[in-house]
Amino acid sequence: MNVIQTAGAALICSGGVGNLIDRLTRDGYVTHFLNVGVGPLRTGIFNIADFVLLVGLAIIVLSGVRHACSGLVQRCLRLPLNMDASLRKCDR
Repeated sequence: MNVIQTAGAALICSGGVGNLIDRLTRDGYVTHFLNVGVGPLRTGIFNIADFVLLVGLAIIVLSGVRHACSGLVQRCLRLPLNMDASLRKCDR
């Protein structure tokens, strides 16, 4: 696990702990909601802990996709240049 994935995992854990603390101390309810906007343009009302959790999940998923794609590119670059074009496809 690299630093970016560790930060994503920390965000996921902190979002979960934030919701757990709310549920334990607020009679089972989750609080700390925000409604963000500029002028008439507004977002929906969202829970900060859930938002942090989703950002952490996105970081981990995108980091994994980036890692998988870089491995695929490296495999493609290692193929010999004199191979037939149909054999150079990197979809394996």
